[in-house]
Amino acid sequence: MTDTQWGTCKQPGCGNRVNMRLDDYCWEHDYTSQYE
Repeated sequence: MTDTQWGTCKQPGCGNRVNMRLDDYCWEHDYTSQYE
């Protein structure tokens, strides 16, 4: 993923590559919301 994709999630704690699990969940949640 790119930095832009990681930054799509506007929720706190997201976008931190160290927190792979949290980021993956946030990114998927944000992605799903956009294409719901």
